Amino acid sequence: GPAAGGGGKGGKAPPLPFIVSSHPRAASPVARDMLSRLETDWGHHSRAKAARTSPRLACLPPSNIDALFGPRPAAAAPAPLAALTELADALRRLSAADETFVNAAAHAALALANGGPEIGPARPGIDPVRPSPGVFGLFSARRGDSTAPAQGNIPGGEPGAIPGGSTGRPLLAHRLCVAGGREPKLWLELLIQIYISSDAQNRLAVLNPFLSSAEADRVLDLTGALLLRASRVSQARRCLPLVDELTDMVARRAEEASAGRLEGETEQQRRAARTELSVRAQGLAAALAAPRAYVEAANTGGGGAAGENRG
Repeated sequence: GPAAGGGGKGGKAPPLPFIVSSHPRAASPVARDMLSRLETDWGHHSRAKAARTSPRLACLPPSNIDALFGPRPAAAAPAPLAALTELADALRRLSAADETFVNAAAHAALALANGGPEIGPARPGIDPVRPSPGVFGLFSARRGDSTAPAQGNIPGGEPGAIPGGSTGRPLLAHRLCVAGGREPKLWLELLIQIYISSDAQNRLAVLNPFLSSAEADRVLDLTGALLLRASRVSQARRCLPLVDELTDMVARRAEEASAGRLEGETEQQRRAARTELSVRAQGLAAALAAPRAYVEAANTGGGGAAGENRG
């Protein structure tokens, strides 16, 4: 991997650095509950601090950095340059794939929550339903028709099915009212606000009474998945400039060595340049290894599992 580092789980967390449990006002149920949550948070923080490590780039270890500032820097540059270029390409591919997923999941979740079939740009792993004829796919084609929407491998619903299992005019009237602005229509920011609330399913049911429980779960799963993928896009975008800067520094060092411009370099200049390169490499490793939430590939779109990821 691009970053390497060890770690382990800490033992029992130390007590809080301040004691307020003996205060008279700390005896109330609310205060006791708050202190209990505070002790839990302090335990998580203490264990994370005890398990903290200093990650490093596997493609640019200290030995490679030493070689770049040794007698033959030009010969030491090709390997880390190739690895850094490959890392940048991988981050760009990952970011582009995640952006496509986020756009598709947003289209699918909003369309389903607002009473229509899942509509959005197709992508392997999510493949939302293609639009069928009519407003919000009101007039779904029969199975086997060449115009029937393709469900792909995105779970939830049958091709041509009307959300909620309803048929007839009530759902049609609801969809037309949403399209005409007479019924509330969800937008992404509101959907995210509903997602993080404690009564998300009930709030979705108020906005769309035709949404089944399974479809509400589907909407919330897609919303959580797109938020977690957006988090990874943000991390990749933070790392890419660091990769490019580090690549430029290594390439410039090799170019200056090949052109003979390092012959007059003093020991102080060499030490300063090496320190700068080491600091940049450590910064990139830390950015790649930053803990973040993630979605397991097997659960994408069906209640992904969140956890901590490094790299």
